[in-house]
Amino acid sequence: MIAVPFIYFSLLCLYFVWKHKRFEAASWLSFLYAVSALASIPVHSTGMMELVYEIKADEGIGVVPTFIYCALLTLSILPFSAVHSEKIKKIDDCKPWLFQCVSWLFIVTFFITVLVYVKDLKDVLTGDALKTVRDMVYAGENEIQSTGIRYYMGLMETLFSALAMLAIPFFFYSLCFTKNAWWFNALLLLSSSTSIVKSILIAGRTQIVYWVFIFVACYLFFAHLIKPKHKHIIRIVFGGFAGVVLLFFAAVTAARYHDLAELAYQMLLLYIGEPFVMFCHFWDNFSGSDFSLQRILPFTHKFLMGMDIDLELYRDRVYSQTGFFIGVFFTFLGDLLIDIGRLGMMVYVFLYHGVTRFFLRREREDVMPFYQILLWFLFILLPLEGLFYYSFHTVRMSYYVIETILLVFLFKYRFRLFHRNQEEADKIT
Repeated sequence: MIAVPFIYFSLLCLYFVWKHKRFEAASWLSFLYAVSALASIPVHSTGMMELVYEIKADEGIGVVPTFIYCALLTLSILPFSAVHSEKIKKIDDCKPWLFQCVSWLFIVTFFITVLVYVKDLKDVLTGDALKTVRDMVYAGENEIQSTGIRYYMGLMETLFSALAMLAIPFFFYSLCFTKNAWWFNALLLLSSSTSIVKSILIAGRTQIVYWVFIFVACYLFFAHLIKPKHKHIIRIVFGGFAGVVLLFFAAVTAARYHDLAELAYQMLLLYIGEPFVMFCHFWDNFSGSDFSLQRILPFTHKFLMGMDIDLELYRDRVYSQTGFFIGVFFTFLGDLLIDIGRLGMMVYVFLYHGVTRFFLRREREDVMPFYQILLWFLFILLPLEGLFYYSFHTVRMSYYVIETILLVFLFKYRFRLFHRNQEEADKIT
C-alpha cells in the first residue's frame, strides 16, 4: 500500500495535464503530493519512522487510511481544476485606485519590517548564529522583544505580513493587465517576501518553502497571459531566488546537523515523506483527545473567548491525554483528525470542496472578476500549504483571512460615501 499514493497522485497529475492541455494549479498540487508520496516509500521501508518516532515498518499503512487520504486530498484539489484557468482571457472589475493602495501597503509593510528587524537579521545571518537561533527556537527561548517606536513599527508586520503573500497574484495581474512601471512590479514581488524576513529570524524554512509553492501556483495560473519576454525574466529571477533558497536551506541544515551530512539528508527525506505514513499511523491508532476548534478558529478563541493560544501547551495536553506527540507532518488532514475527529475531518473537507466550488463559479469562462483571484488564492492555501500541516492555526493567518475577505468586498462592491439628492441627480442627467 505504501506505493499507492505515489501512483495515484502521479496519474492524477497526468490527468489534469491532459484535461487542461497544460500544467496548471491542480497539476501542481497533485505533483507536490506525488513527490511527498514518493519520498514516503524509502522513509517507510528503511525503518526511518521507527528510528525517529518508534513506528515499526509494518505499522501505519492500511487500505482504509490510504483510500481516505487519497480521496479527501482529491476533493481538496478538484475545485482548482474546475476553475479552468487556461480559458481565462480577461480579469475584470479591478479598481485601479484600490489596487494601487493595497500594492503600496504591501511594499511599505516590507520595508518597515526590514527596518525594524535589520539588526536581528544581521546577527542571525552571521557567524554560528543559525544553529544558536534554531536551538533556542526548539527550546522556546527565542521570543523577540520590541519596545518603543520599534514595537509600534512592528505592528505592520504583525497585521499584514501574512497578507503580503497576496502580493504574488497582485504582481502577476500588474504584469499582465496594467502598464505599471517595471520597478513598481519589482517592488510588489519583493514585498511578497515579508513573511520570509520574519522567518529568517528563527532560522525557519517553512515560509520560504510556502513562498516557492505559492509563486509556482500563481505563475501557472497566469502563464498563458504572460508575455514571452516577461516569462524569460521571471524564470531568471525565480532561478536566482531558488539558488538563494537552496543556500539558506543548506546553511540551516548544516547548522543543525554539522558533521552529520548523512543524518541531514535523512531528516530532509523524512520531512518530505512522513505526511502519508504519519496520517495512516494516526488514523489507525489515535483516539481520545477532546474535540477542539482552538486551532481551526484561533481568532475567535483569542479575541472573543479570551483564550491565549500556545501551540506547545496544546501539544503537551494532547500528549498527556493520548500518549501521541502531534508535532509532526501529517498534512492538514492529520491536524483536522486530531482536533475534530475522523468524521469532523471528512465533513470539513466536503464543506471546503462545496464552498470553494460555489465561490469560484463564474458566468463566463473567459472572464474572471478580480475579487475571485483573491478567493482563489485564499482557498488554494489549504491544500498547498497543507502538504505539511494545517497552516491556518495561527492568529496571524486569521488576520490574513479577515483582511482578504474585506478586500473581496471592497473589490467586488461599489460603496458611496454619500447619496445625491434628487435635485443633484437631475442636474447631472
